[in-house]
Amino acid sequence: MVTPSAWHEDAYKYNEPGHDELQMAVYNWLDNREFGGLRLRDDEESPRLTRQRVVFEFPMIRAARRGRNGSAEKLVGFVDVAELFGYETDSDFDRAVLFEIKPEIRTIGGIVRQCLAYQLGFREAFPNKACKVFAVVPFKDPKLAALRSVVPCLAWNTETYELEGNRFG
Repeated sequence: MVTPSAWHEDAYKYNEPGHDELQMAVYNWLDNREFGGLRLRDDEESPRLTRQRVVFEFPMIRAARRGRNGSAEKLVGFVDVAELFGYETDSDFDRAVLFEIKPEIRTIGGIVRQCLAYQLGFREAFPNKACKVFAVVPFKDPKLAALRSVVPCLAWNTETYELEGNRFG
């Protein structure tokens, strides 16, 4: 099993210039925004989702499984930034929006694979919860339109320091 410290120890091999800064900027932008709630249907009777928290380096941990040899919890992976939502009456989250941060689109396929890995890892760790995954890249990246054609994508405006796009549409 890869431990959190092992993930960290290998991070320097893959760290992209500007990743930490963009990750922190997106986290701060989300965390500092008011969110009044969202109804999944257009009727007043449907329960309202409220944002519970924004998490920097969200761990996806699979619950222990019973088996012949027993099994401990398993770290499935980390998500750059996660926004967690729950219903007004619940204390645990029910839905998540996951953000894969890329300061530059080097390879579209690599970003698609990472977004799919987030989705699959989330399903393994939280089988009864829903998620949506977005790549987040700078709004002036020349490959942005191509990336948007194959994966949900939001653009980070490096001039206004805001996330552009609808994460609930």
